[in-house]
Amino acid sequence: AFNPFRSLKSVFETMNLQPAHLWGGGILLFFLEQGVQGSLQGSDLIGLGEQMVVLFVCVGCVLALGLFFASTWLAAGLFLNFRSVAQTGEVSSGGIFDHQGKFLPLFLTRLLVGLATILAVLPLGILIGLVIFIGVSAEAIAVELGAPSGLFVAIASLMALVGIFVSIYVGMGLVLSEAALLYEDREPVDAVKRSWTMAKGNRLRLFAFVLVNVLFTLAGLFLCCVGVIATGTIARFATFEAFLQLSETQAEGSE
Repeated sequence: AFNPFRSLKSVFETMNLQPAHLWGGGILLFFLEQGVQGSLQGSDLIGLGEQMVVLFVCVGCVLALGLFFASTWLAAGLFLNFRSVAQTGEVSSGGIFDHQGKFLPLFLTRLLVGLATILAVLPLGILIGLVIFIGVSAEAIAVELGAPSGLFVAIASLMALVGIFVSIYVGMGLVLSEAALLYEDREPVDAVKRSWTMAKGNRLRLFAFVLVNVLFTLAGLFLCCVGVIATGTIARFATFEAFLQLSETQAEGSE
């Protein structure tokens, strides 16, 4: 199921069965989700007055929230129809904009996944900040005394490396949450638990799967940059295709 090359090929073939719906919807979702990231990142606010900074931040947050609502609405209908096309070759009667009652559950699942990711790395992030703060003071003292320096920097770097591994471990455990919610009709908390269970023993394969999809997306930048729209759209479906494949394999194995 987590063979990225098989998955990407299968996604491409499925999307071409209903290109207007899946390609059109996938590209629209790509821009909506990129818009959310762009709104949160904002622009250079250095040199602006305090009131203008507050205004820009508020506008950016409102815009990001609106795009997040829109992308969640579209994602629910789009990925449900991806399954429909993969299984029957046809889209549902409501089309890709019919979220089939999954908008709010998917919205809550996305928030839950984001919160779980933040909480997983937050304690370590606070510790890293504390180590750096202490390290700056210790560095100044070490310079004055002529003692060896850089110990706290090394500790902070090591902790940051641990933080990366923790992020990957947690992220791979949550990456199937949306698919579990949409394809197995689960509640948000149960969908997250289902993703964590399915990832057990599969994290290395999942990481390789996600990594190949990221590299595939970035490869589109070499096609006059606009190619990333196509590669990013295909890669966005890959996790859902892999979930379907894994579910079918598990179902066959239980028979």
